[in-house]
Amino acid sequence: MSKFFKQLIKGFIASIFSFAMVFLLSSFLMHPYNFFEHGFLKGHYELSSNWEQKNSVEVNAISQYCDLPGSSTETKVECVVVHFGRFYNYTNHTKTYPQILKSDTITTEGYICRDIAIFYDAVFTQMGFETDYVMVPNHIYNVIKKENETISCVVNMKRYECW
Repeated sequence: MSKFFKQLIKGFIASIFSFAMVFLLSSFLMHPYNFFEHGFLKGHYELSSNWEQKNSVEVNAISQYCDLPGSSTETKVECVVVHFGRFYNYTNHTKTYPQILKSDTITTEGYICRDIAIFYDAVFTQMGFETDYVMVPNHIYNVIKKENETISCVVNMKRYECW
């Protein structure tokens, strides 16, 4: 291969690499939320949910109470959401409590969407559901699905919808 073509290929590869770097950098600068939320914070939320599953009396009690044999997925979801709605109240505590609240603190102090999403994740995972977080700017909620079932549910604060 001639020297000209080698230089042309090197220049083409360098151009592609430069374009990719500019694209990634501009995406980060335009939407830093996406990189931060979907990377670091999602992992942090999952660790908090795992802690709740292992240590929380509330998570274990609600998951046992609502995981009735023979009941439908929608009935189980409704049980968790209704039970939760009776005892918890929304509050904007991010200035007072910037950290993630544990379920026992939520019962007395209230919660924001982040805290309830972690709580729901812990309860529904304990009940055998596959869970995931949906993160949009300034809000987070859950999507759940039972393995081998066609029904999925969105659980958002004190509301849910299954289809």
